[in-house]
Amino acid sequence: MLPVFSQYAGTALTPDQIRLINRLTKNITVLFDGDAAGLRASLRGIDLILEEGMNVRVCSFPDGEDPDSFAKKYNFEEITHYLESNSKDFIQFKASLLMEDAKNDPIKKADLIREIVVSISKVPDRIQREVYIQECSRIMDISEQVLVSTLAQLIQKDIVDAGKKQKQDQKSLEVVKEETTPNAARKIDVQYEIERKIIEILLLYGNTEDEFEDTLLRTNAEGEVEEYTEKRTYKVFERVYLSLQEDEVELANPLFRAIFNNIINYFRQAENFSTEQYLMQLPQELAQEVTDVLMEDEKVVLHNWEAQNIIVKEKTHSIGQYVNETILTLRWFLVDKIIEELKKDISSEPNADNTETLSLAMDYYKLIGSFSSKLGRVMSRYHI
Repeated sequence: MLPVFSQYAGTALTPDQIRLINRLTKNITVLFDGDAAGLRASLRGIDLILEEGMNVRVCSFPDGEDPDSFAKKYNFEEITHYLESNSKDFIQFKASLLMEDAKNDPIKKADLIREIVVSISKVPDRIQREVYIQECSRIMDISEQVLVSTLAQLIQKDIVDAGKKQKQDQKSLEVVKEETTPNAARKIDVQYEIERKIIEILLLYGNTEDEFEDTLLRTNAEGEVEEYTEKRTYKVFERVYLSLQEDEVELANPLFRAIFNNIINYFRQAENFSTEQYLMQLPQELAQEVTDVLMEDEKVVLHNWEAQNIIVKEKTHSIGQYVNETILTLRWFLVDKIIEELKKDISSEPNADNTETLSLAMDYYKLIGSFSSKLGRVMSRYHI
């Protein structure tokens, strides 16, 4: 696929815009005018593009030229040839540019080396990072070992910072079972509660049709790619099943897993769903659990909206939103478990190479950030 060319035009390229571009291509060339001071300032914003795993090249125009003036002077073939001939890999370009600034000043050189390593730390792919380390070692005349050590420290710091942020975010996303005694407290098996909630959703609303929002891309009248949502109708059991299949997730609780598989097959075969008829065909141990789920008056608290005087619709009026919240909460929990396991794999040995593990953990932290953002838009409180 051809690269996308992007020009900074007074406003910074936002993460949402970068993600839209990333859906179309992994290659992006950022265009700058010939103003050296402006170029150095703008380079800092490109780290956001690197974080998305994109291949970034930069191309600067001759002094006095900017992309607009250059495009008016030359035809398409000439412009394309110039861009292909003069664009350079961003990391190598930045390393060369910064070292030219540092010259023989050792203190300034040390600061600039840290700055370039910060950019390398944003690259998700470990092999790419290693190649950049080797190239920057050559350009900066510094040992690879020093650069690798600095890189590991930066990634470790990002992990710690992301962990702190995650703990703050999790305070706004707690799945709790309300107790009859107001001040009673007990440890909650979060995954058990979420999986039980999925079973309850299927039992109560599985055969109900509702609208669900899908996020899609389109090109607007100005030729720009934009994100939009489109409502599509699914039966609830179809949406739940497809969501778990997409994530390759099975319910961990054996009893819930058996009920899930049974009820999905039942919905596929039966035109209408009757609780009584469904219970009659179940094995006794499954029937007892289904009865318990239906009879128990549980509540899932995803956010304290009432304290903010926000009136939430009854769940029968927004089943699609309710289902999406539950699936997102399960995804959040499972990704968080993966992060905790990765933390255990981080070695405290001085010479240990934790780069790959740290990088993987950062990717999962970004995923949790995405879940948090989505839940922040749709989070509600439901009375079950």
